[in-house]
Amino acid sequence: MSIYLSFYSIIGLLALLQSKLKSDQKLIASYLIFVLVSLFSGLRGSVGADTLNYLQIYQDSPGIAHFFESEWKVEPLFLFLNSLHKSIFDNEFLFLLGYSVFQAFLLMLVTRRSKNPSLFIFVYVVYFLFESPL
Repeated sequence: MSIYLSFYSIIGLLALLQSKLKSDQKLIASYLIFVLVSLFSGLRGSVGADTLNYLQIYQDSPGIAHFFESEWKVEPLFLFLNSLHKSIFDNEFLFLLGYSVFQAFLLMLVTRRSKNPSLFIFVYVVYFLFESPL
């Protein structure tokens, strides 16, 4: 529980401090937030039902050679990316870490395009603070 509070507090403080920084320092703060979100979500292991569901989908995904022969129970692009990853790496840890980096990258893109990036990150952190198991 305290690790979640600590993590969200650090990200929230970085988001608030980011509005006070110079433009080159804001970029560094954005990358730091990106790295922290990626590592935290990618390295936390099997936490919650969603992670176990994603791992089961990954395990059930065919290799890329059998992609078109399989029954699609999830979105085709998601299954395709799983199949591609499984054909290249076949590693559940890298699978979770890869999707965490992808999610953090999307967060960074949205943040950089928003009018008030610090407020967006702060709201994002507060939302997930109350959604996380404490």
